[in-house]
Amino acid sequence: IVGVGGACDANDVLEFMMAGASAVQVGTVCFRDPFVFRAIRSDLEAFMAREGVPDLAELVGCAARPLPC
Repeated sequence: IVGVGGACDANDVLEFMMAGASAVQVGTVCFRDPFVFRAIRSDLEAFMAREGVPDLAELVGCAARPLPC
């Protein structure tokens, strides 16, 4: 699944991934900020470190999974 439409920052990317996307298209925001990819990567790395997520792939579809007991 590819998340498409409106992704502008790391939060948007995380939402798409948690909903099931294994890839996310970042498009129009590049016209406003051609370096947006650096910011997204940096913010994703900070999120992973803060939340203890070793692999971003672990987040794919997690919003649809039941919580562990």
